[in-house]
Amino acid sequence: MLRLLSDIPRRFPVETALGVVFYIIALCFLLSAKEDEDILLLYLPLQALTFWLGRVNRIAYVASFFLFVPLLAIDLRPFLWSSGFFFMYVLAGLLLLVGNRKMDNRHFVAHAAHVTSRMFAAMAVTGILTLAVVAVIASFLYIFEIKDNRNVYAYVLEFIWIVLAPLICFALIRQDGDEARESNATTKVILNYILSPAVIVYTAILYVYFLKIAVTWELPKGGVAWLVMGFITAALTGCMSQTLLGRRYYDWFYGRFTLIAVPPLILYWVGLIHRICQYSFTENRVYMVVAGVLMTCFVLMLLRERTRRYQLMVVCLGAAIIIFTYIPGITAKSIGQYCQKHRLEKIR
Repeated sequence: MLRLLSDIPRRFPVETALGVVFYIIALCFLLSAKEDEDILLLYLPLQALTFWLGRVNRIAYVASFFLFVPLLAIDLRPFLWSSGFFFMYVLAGLLLLVGNRKMDNRHFVAHAAHVTSRMFAAMAVTGILTLAVVAVIASFLYIFEIKDNRNVYAYVLEFIWIVLAPLICFALIRQDGDEARESNATTKVILNYILSPAVIVYTAILYVYFLKIAVTWELPKGGVAWLVMGFITAALTGCMSQTLLGRRYYDWFYGRFTLIAVPPLILYWVGLIHRICQYSFTENRVYMVVAGVLMTCFVLMLLRERTRRYQLMVVCLGAAIIIFTYIPGITAKSIGQYCQKHRLEKIR
């Protein structure tokens, strides 16, 4: 681990420089007691973009260091309260998962599993490092009877979590080279004995609810759309994970998932279309329609081996987020505002 940490500045020079700069910015805010620390909330997405560009284009990689400069002169508060801020973090995660080259299903899922596990490992390492450093500082202050200065803890903890935490994560992701290793025993236990059984139980619950709706002939509850979205997401994750497993106990389920997913998707679309017809589009409902289209397409893509491309699914998700969140005129927010304005004018 010490060798890994000592080699970080050489392997990730721009990420290191960016971390140091944002640490200095954080110290300036701390010393001046200013509460306007909006720029710090953009740090992790900027780091993820820089890390991704490091394997794409060297010039773009170096240039990415300066992206924060114009942001210092912009009032970021309106953006921080918008859906664009949330989806910026989603896109940052997708960048890490999608990788820097085209991969077949097996290599992509292995890469995604590797990145996810390394991120959790980095958080664990950083957490343990934080506890150790806090213990050392507390002991030092106590033994030498130094007056407790909470700023000392803040200075050190900000350095650990702003500078070291992302770099440890990046180093662990790259630790095993370009090819991610096979999932370990713990991962297999999670996939075989936790995730897939939970998805099957989830399916049974949704099917019972679908039968109830069919018998009573009533509309699904509004929150069911979110349940179906979580169900499809978990099932797609389980389906992808099968490519990592030597023994596939649940191929009988995932192999027929396109048909299995039909009733839950019907619940999703019926409830969503009914509310759109009643109350028109809002920003959230536009996103729900986009999510429904993506889910339906992804489920159909599972039907044939030739169209079952998980990396392409992630790319499509990222593209949809960019189109309906950041392109003026067709964002979910602008569509929702236009529809609600038109609805009010019609009511009048």
